[in-house]
Amino acid sequence: VREAEIGFKIEAARNIDALPLKPATVDLNSLTIRSTYSFENSGRLRVELERTELSNSSSDYEVPYEILKGNVIGKNYFWRVFFDYRLSSFVQTSFSYNGRLQGSGKPIHTMRAEARAFF
Repeated sequence: VREAEIGFKIEAARNIDALPLKPATVDLNSLTIRSTYSFENSGRLRVELERTELSNSSSDYEVPYEILKGNVIGKNYFWRVFFDYRLSSFVQTSFSYNGRLQGSGKPIHTMRAEARAFF
């Protein structure tokens, strides 16, 4: 189907913070699934789901933000929806929604909608 696209990304990494007396190692594994559907000459819808898990070899100290890449130790879940649609040649709308659940915290939701008219 020409209008639809499905993709995925698998990531595995090891980050080492060698500066403290006892170096810390953070292992990361991540899976992202993405799907895009295009509306002929008028818009598109994109949905992404991501699961990232981090494990820390040392619980003795706080791991720097840069090593964690903005995540927390444990399982992190992200979901995203993007929708762009052109109502006419002079009016365009867009919508985005981001959700995340990091570790044992509460889910965080962010939504944005916009309509633009060109004169």
